Amino acid sequence: MIANSARVVVNNPAFAGFTHSHQAVFRIILLEETSINNRCNMKKINILYWTFTGLFALAMLLSGIQNALVTPDSVAILNHLGYPEYIIPFLGVAKILGAIAIVVPGIPRLKEWAYAGLFFDLTGATYSAIMTDGLQPPMAGMLIFFGLLALSYTYYHKRQRALLAHPVTHGTPSVVA
Repeated sequence: MIANSARVVVNNPAFAGFTHSHQAVFRIILLEETSINNRCNMKKINILYWTFTGLFALAMLLSGIQNALVTPDSVAILNHLGYPEYIIPFLGVAKILGAIAIVVPGIPRLKEWAYAGLFFDLTGATYSAIMTDGLQPPMAGMLIFFGLLALSYTYYHKRQRALLAHPVTHGTPSVVA
Protein backbone atom coordinates (compact mmCIF):
# COMPACT_ATOMS: atom_id res chain seq x y z
CA MET A 1 0.00 0.00 0.00
CA ILE A 2 2.76 2.46 0.94
CA ALA A 3 4.85 1.51 -2.08
CA ASN A 4 1.79 2.00 -4.29
CA SER A 5 1.29 5.50 -2.88
CA ALA A 6 4.88 6.36 -3.70
CA ARG A 7 4.46 5.03 -7.26
CA VAL A 8 1.46 7.34 -7.70
CA VAL A 9 3.79 10.31 -7.29
CA VAL A 10 6.61 8.94 -9.44
CA ASN A 11 4.43 7.65 -12.29
CA ASN A 12 1.82 10.43 -12.30
CA PRO A 13 2.33 12.93 -15.18
CA ALA A 14 0.98 15.70 -12.95
CA PHE A 15 4.14 15.43 -10.84
CA ALA A 16 6.54 15.14 -13.82
CA GLY A 17 7.65 18.78 -13.67
CA PHE A 18 8.70 18.56 -10.06
CA THR A 19 12.23 17.87 -8.95
CA HIS A 20 13.08 14.67 -7.11
CA SER A 21 13.17 16.54 -3.80
CA HIS A 22 9.64 17.87 -4.38
CA GLN A 23 8.47 14.39 -5.35
CA ALA A 24 10.00 13.08 -2.13
CA VAL A 25 7.94 15.62 -0.16
CA PHE A 26 4.77 14.49 -1.96
CA ARG A 27 5.66 10.87 -1.18
CA ILE A 28 6.05 11.69 2.51
CA ILE A 29 2.67 13.47 2.52
CA LEU A 30 0.99 10.50 0.81
CA LEU A 31 2.69 8.07 3.19
CA GLU A 32 1.54 10.10 6.18
CA GLU A 33 -2.07 10.20 4.87
CA THR A 34 -1.95 6.43 4.31
CA SER A 35 -0.54 5.96 7.79
CA ILE A 36 -3.32 8.10 9.32
CA ASN A 37 -6.02 6.14 7.44
CA ASN A 38 -4.47 2.84 8.55
CA ARG A 39 -4.32 4.02 12.18
CA CYS A 40 -8.00 5.06 12.10
CA ASN A 41 -9.07 1.75 10.59
CA MET A 42 -6.88 -0.17 13.04
CA LYS A 43 -8.34 1.79 15.94
CA LYS A 44 -11.89 0.88 14.85
CA ILE A 45 -10.95 -2.78 14.44
CA ASN A 46 -9.27 -2.83 17.87
CA ILE A 47 -12.25 -1.21 19.59
CA LEU A 48 -14.70 -3.67 18.04
CA TYR A 49 -12.42 -6.66 18.67
CA TRP A 50 -11.88 -5.84 22.34
CA THR A 51 -15.56 -4.99 22.89
CA PHE A 52 -16.85 -8.27 21.45
CA THR A 53 -14.02 -10.33 22.92
CA GLY A 54 -14.37 -8.73 26.35
CA LEU A 55 -18.12 -9.35 26.49
CA PHE A 56 -17.79 -12.92 25.25
CA ALA A 57 -14.86 -13.72 27.56
CA LEU A 58 -16.74 -12.23 30.52
CA ALA A 59 -19.81 -14.37 29.78
CA MET A 60 -17.70 -17.53 29.47
CA LEU A 61 -15.66 -16.63 32.56
CA LEU A 62 -18.75 -16.08 34.73
CA SER A 63 -20.33 -19.30 33.47
CA GLY A 64 -17.04 -21.13 33.99
CA ILE A 65 -16.63 -19.87 37.56
CA GLN A 66 -20.16 -20.96 38.39
CA ASN A 67 -19.43 -24.42 36.99
CA ALA A 68 -15.97 -24.71 38.55
CA LEU A 69 -17.43 -23.91 41.97
CA VAL A 70 -20.18 -26.50 41.34
CA THR A 71 -22.94 -24.15 42.44
CA PRO A 72 -26.42 -25.57 43.04
CA ASP A 73 -27.72 -23.77 39.92
CA SER A 74 -25.09 -25.32 37.66
CA VAL A 75 -25.70 -28.77 39.20
CA ALA A 76 -29.46 -28.42 38.65
CA ILE A 77 -29.06 -27.30 35.02
CA LEU A 78 -26.54 -29.98 34.05
CA ASN A 79 -28.40 -32.74 35.92
CA HIS A 80 -31.57 -31.71 34.08
CA LEU A 81 -29.65 -32.06 30.82
CA GLY A 82 -28.55 -35.56 31.86
CA TYR A 83 -24.89 -34.88 32.68
CA PRO A 84 -23.16 -36.37 35.73
CA GLU A 85 -22.05 -34.02 38.47
CA TYR A 86 -18.35 -34.86 38.06
CA ILE A 87 -18.24 -33.23 34.60
CA ILE A 88 -19.32 -29.81 35.92
CA PRO A 89 -15.98 -28.61 37.36
CA PHE A 90 -14.14 -29.90 34.27
CA LEU A 91 -16.39 -27.84 31.99
CA GLY A 92 -15.98 -24.84 34.28
CA VAL A 93 -12.19 -24.96 34.26
CA ALA A 94 -12.19 -25.46 30.47
CA LYS A 95 -14.40 -22.36 30.02
CA ILE A 96 -12.18 -20.30 32.33
CA LEU A 97 -9.02 -21.34 30.46
CA GLY A 98 -10.72 -20.63 27.11
CA ALA A 99 -11.84 -17.18 28.25
CA ILE A 100 -8.31 -16.38 29.41
CA ALA A 101 -6.78 -17.67 26.16
CA ILE A 102 -8.90 -15.46 23.92
CA VAL A 103 -7.91 -12.28 25.76
CA VAL A 104 -4.18 -12.97 26.20
CA PRO A 105 -2.27 -11.58 23.20
CA GLY A 106 0.54 -13.32 21.39
CA ILE A 107 -0.62 -16.95 21.34
CA PRO A 108 -2.52 -17.34 18.04
CA ARG A 109 -2.61 -21.15 17.89
CA LEU A 110 -3.89 -21.47 21.46
CA LYS A 111 -6.42 -18.74 20.74
CA GLU A 112 -7.75 -20.72 17.75
CA TRP A 113 -8.13 -23.82 19.94
CA ALA A 114 -9.86 -21.76 22.62
CA TYR A 115 -12.35 -20.34 20.12
CA ALA A 116 -13.04 -23.87 18.86
CA GLY A 117 -13.50 -25.22 22.38
CA LEU A 118 -15.86 -22.43 23.38
CA PHE A 119 -17.82 -22.95 20.16
CA PHE A 120 -18.17 -26.67 20.96
CA ASP A 121 -19.23 -25.81 24.52
CA LEU A 122 -22.00 -23.50 23.26
CA THR A 123 -23.05 -25.93 20.55
CA GLY A 124 -23.15 -28.85 23.00
CA ALA A 125 -25.15 -26.84 25.52
CA THR A 126 -27.65 -25.77 22.86
CA TYR A 127 -27.97 -29.27 21.43
CA SER A 128 -28.42 -30.80 24.91
CA ALA A 129 -31.12 -28.27 25.79
CA ILE A 130 -32.99 -28.89 22.53
CA MET A 131 -32.79 -32.67 22.94
CA THR A 132 -34.00 -32.47 26.55
CA ASP A 133 -36.73 -29.82 26.37
CA GLY A 134 -37.34 -29.35 22.67
CA LEU A 135 -36.91 -26.03 20.93
CA GLN A 136 -38.10 -23.41 23.42
CA PRO A 137 -38.24 -19.59 22.92
CA PRO A 138 -35.79 -18.86 25.80
CA MET A 139 -33.11 -20.78 23.89
CA ALA A 140 -32.97 -17.88 21.44
CA GLY A 141 -30.83 -16.18 24.09
CA MET A 142 -28.02 -18.52 23.04
CA LEU A 143 -27.86 -16.52 19.80
CA ILE A 144 -26.35 -13.66 21.79
CA PHE A 145 -23.43 -15.86 22.85
CA PHE A 146 -23.00 -17.34 19.38
CA GLY A 147 -23.10 -13.80 17.97
CA LEU A 148 -20.46 -12.54 20.40
CA LEU A 149 -18.30 -15.56 19.60
CA ALA A 150 -18.63 -15.01 15.84
CA LEU A 151 -17.94 -11.27 16.08
CA SER A 152 -14.96 -11.77 18.40
CA TYR A 153 -13.49 -14.40 16.09
CA THR A 154 -14.13 -12.34 12.95
CA TYR A 155 -12.53 -9.21 14.39
CA TYR A 156 -9.62 -11.25 15.74
CA HIS A 157 -8.81 -12.27 12.17
CA LYS A 158 -9.42 -8.76 10.81
CA ARG A 159 -7.03 -7.46 13.44
CA GLN A 160 -4.41 -10.08 12.55
CA ARG A 161 -4.66 -9.22 8.84
CA ALA A 162 -4.42 -5.49 9.55
CA LEU A 163 -1.35 -5.99 11.73
CA LEU A 164 0.33 -8.06 9.02
CA ALA A 165 -0.56 -5.63 6.25
CA HIS A 166 0.42 -2.51 8.19
CA PRO A 167 2.94 -3.30 10.90
CA VAL A 168 3.13 -0.81 13.72
CA THR A 169 6.03 1.56 13.15
CA HIS A 170 7.34 4.03 15.62
CA GLY A 171 8.43 7.45 14.40
CA THR A 172 8.07 8.85 10.91
CA PRO A 173 7.37 6.69 7.89
CA SER A 174 10.30 5.93 5.64
CA VAL A 175 10.28 7.27 2.09
CA VAL A 176 9.84 4.59 -0.54
CA ALA A 177 11.88 5.34 -3.67
